[in-house]
Amino acid sequence: MPELEELYSDIKDRLYGYIMKLSSSRHIAEEIVQETFCRALEQLLIDKRELSYAWFYTVARHLFFDYIKKQNKYKYTEDLENDMEDSTNSPDSGLIKSDEASDVKRVLSKLNDSYRQILELREFKELSYDEISRMTGMSREQVKVTLYRARSKFRELYKSEL
Repeated sequence: MPELEELYSDIKDRLYGYIMKLSSSRHIAEEIVQETFCRALEQLLIDKRELSYAWFYTVARHLFFDYIKKQNKYKYTEDLENDMEDSTNSPDSGLIKSDEASDVKRVLSKLNDSYRQILELREFKELSYDEISRMTGMSREQVKVTLYRARSKFRELYKSEL
């Protein structure tokens, strides 16, 4: 399984950070990353399928939403986003010190969910248009258009914040 080992070493930290951002819980992030790689192993052994970064992010995101549904604590709405941002356990809390970084975070929080997701996947996770397309179910062209609109809206909101 050298392919899975390489994928694991390449993506585990980024995937963990992504789930930490969603959940603000080390325990949940560790469990979801572990379950994601269990599913990857199943795919490689059973289907002999090639896995991409987008596949890992999609599976991890679905596992997180399934976890939330099972816990029946939250509905993934803006309330959950606000709870995560207020959390002192946030992985970003120690890192985001500069005014500019907090301005960016504040402006991102004002964007609608689809714009914020597309921007985060492209700009912060550095996924390709094709990976984002597979992850979101949008066509490649829809991803490009949505990303363009998200960037425009971000710039507009950022300028009005200054």
